[in-house]
Amino acid sequence: MKVFIVAQFFPPLNVIGSVRSYQLAKYLSNLGHAVTVFTSLDNYASKDYAVDLSGIKVINVPNSNLVGFLDAANTNFIKINIFKQILRNITYPDHFVSKVNQYIDTIESEIKVQGEPDILFTMALPFSLHLVGRGLKNKYINMKWIADNRDLWAVSPYRKWPLFLRGIDRLYEKRVLNTADLVSVVTNHMKGMMSKYLDLDILVVLNGYSQESVIAKDKVDSKNFIYTGSLYNGLRDLSPLFESLKLIDNKDEIHFYGSEKNIVSNYQHDYPMLNIKHFDKVSKEQVRLIQNNAKYLLIALGTDDFEKGVLTGKFFEYVGSGKRIIAICDEDSELASLINKYKLGIATRSSEKISKFLESDSFTENQIPEELLIDNQFLKIKEMFISLSKELDDI
Repeated sequence: MKVFIVAQFFPPLNVIGSVRSYQLAKYLSNLGHAVTVFTSLDNYASKDYAVDLSGIKVINVPNSNLVGFLDAANTNFIKINIFKQILRNITYPDHFVSKVNQYIDTIESEIKVQGEPDILFTMALPFSLHLVGRGLKNKYINMKWIADNRDLWAVSPYRKWPLFLRGIDRLYEKRVLNTADLVSVVTNHMKGMMSKYLDLDILVVLNGYSQESVIAKDKVDSKNFIYTGSLYNGLRDLSPLFESLKLIDNKDEIHFYGSEKNIVSNYQHDYPMLNIKHFDKVSKEQVRLIQNNAKYLLIALGTDDFEKGVLTGKFFEYVGSGKRIIAICDEDSELASLINKYKLGIATRSSEKISKFLESDSFTENQIPEELLIDNQFLKIKEMFISLSKELDDI
């Protein structure tokens, strides 16, 4: 089948959003489908996520001056930063909406070359990409549109809309996604939340680790605790770990890669007795080696009830490394459930439990669960394609 994938984040952009879109494109290409990805490089992120793109046609959508301006690294000018924040807040559903017509025009130009796709995936975030899907589905009615979601839209606590606008946000999401043939999400919690107000078929397709993350082993003995990525301005707090290290007088180093420097500096100030170090963001390949060489890998979730259903892409990268995981999260969360089910480490907010775990842990590598391999998660998509191909043949 002919598959078009619309993804704002795709390699070589080195952001976590690029991982799922690439894994999907590669999986479908390996199955023999003709895959074309529509993406854009007008992003502040580094462009050093090197992957095998053989069998995948990648088309770059023209840059948007607005997106480039708003996503540029923060300047030292407070007034400019305030102005940028205001612009982000007043563009709906997000500031990427300025690219919707550019995406549609680019895709329609490619349709003139290749013909109409059998399947169209739009991959959010950003949510405005689903407007691309709706616009094309309304015009190419025989095409099947699948709206994939890495995060919640209208009911996400990260969307700082006034309470009276929440209902409008839900109605708008429903209006957009009702056009889709299928909606896919990354956690059961997301499905439960969205099912309360969306009358749609929702398929849960977890993220997963890739086989290459298991193969690319270059391990050395390490005494380091490793955290990679954003701390979401402190919403994802590692203080319970630091308190536990104080309890047992642990001298191992805690390394942060690509995290907010000001947040790490606060940790260094609050816990001077610990060896906390900050490092700049590194390439995807370097991150993989760092994770493979860690003693413990750290992950944290916020305390909002919404976070109970969060399964970050970083967690699955950690799983593929085989290293022990310490997760600062609620014990009844989906993340804790997977860590406990597969005996991957510990998941709690209790400093006492973490300290006991560290004192008793044998520090052996985890058995990597094959069930969480991304190809095994994508088997659901393969089954769905078989079903859709029968429908397409009937058209």
